[in-house]
Amino acid sequence: MDKLKQHEQEHSQVKNDIATINQELALALQRERKTHRRRVVYLFTIALVAVLVFLFWGLPAFGGFIMKMRWQAVAGIILTGAAVGSSAMVFQAIVQNRIITPSILGLDSLYVLIQTTIIFMAGSTTLASMNQLYLFLASLVLMIAFSVLLFKFVLRKENYNVLFILLLGIVFGTLFSSFNTFLGTLLDPGEFLAVQSIGYASFQAINTKILGVASVFLIVSLILMWRNVKYLEVISLGRDVAINLGLNYYAAMWRLLILVVICISVSTALVGPITFLGLLVLNLTLQYIPTHRYKLLIPACIFMSIAVLVIGQIIVQRLLNFSSSVSIIINFIGGLYFIILLLRQQKKW
Repeated sequence: MDKLKQHEQEHSQVKNDIATINQELALALQRERKTHRRRVVYLFTIALVAVLVFLFWGLPAFGGFIMKMRWQAVAGIILTGAAVGSSAMVFQAIVQNRIITPSILGLDSLYVLIQTTIIFMAGSTTLASMNQLYLFLASLVLMIAFSVLLFKFVLRKENYNVLFILLLGIVFGTLFSSFNTFLGTLLDPGEFLAVQSIGYASFQAINTKILGVASVFLIVSLILMWRNVKYLEVISLGRDVAINLGLNYYAAMWRLLILVVICISVSTALVGPITFLGLLVLNLTLQYIPTHRYKLLIPACIFMSIAVLVIGQIIVQRLLNFSSSVSIIINFIGGLYFIILLLRQQKKW
């Protein structure tokens, strides 16, 4: 009888210990979620303060024209940051790798090549006189068509290798850039200058003609991403797990990939290609907020991207006196970071 009571007491003690552990784990998880939410708010605050500093620092008393130019630059930066940040985070969840981003696969180089081909076939004056909405839509359709072919070839494989995807992206990016350069050598100096201006990112020469259209496309894409974020969290678990959980994996993946391509088209059409911005802000966000909850990661990556771009623009204007550009600085830092990531993950491959 004593042994039975002792056994019941031990069993009760074990149950109490398990309940205590579960309660502590729940509290720890709750604290962790609160910490992650606070960090998203911190990123939003940093981005907001940076935008306000950019708008009002050194503004003269009667600076209406200057304020208008700054508002256009801020609008372009916010749209670009939102497009690059969201597309990089969504694409990372799909391919399950922090190194591969849409820009590294050469999608922004493809957009530049499309514009160069139009100049080569029709001339820079025709490009300037064309309806920017039709031009943007035509480039977007071509980019989606190419991306569908690329992703269908790569992501349909059961075991695709990260190095293979990187190599494929480098090959396509180099091919597009080389063909773009080749077409440029066949143009007259005026048209070649137009090609050069398209191929380099600039926040001083934002394409304001499509600012409204790009805003609509981006807002719709972000809303659709947000509505599909629950599927994204399942996709990030892996193809086999997602299918076993009952998700229509390929349908959800294609929806998200098309949204990624639209975001890349928006950012490239507005300011030009910035190859390593997505890689940089993606990894900074994942290090600052180590979670798998994409409801937090996507807005955090957007705020991180906006903050990086605005702070970079302030540095270029106020400290470097326009002796460099934001895209050059970001691509330099992002390129070094890309090499570091490759060296870190070399053992895994």
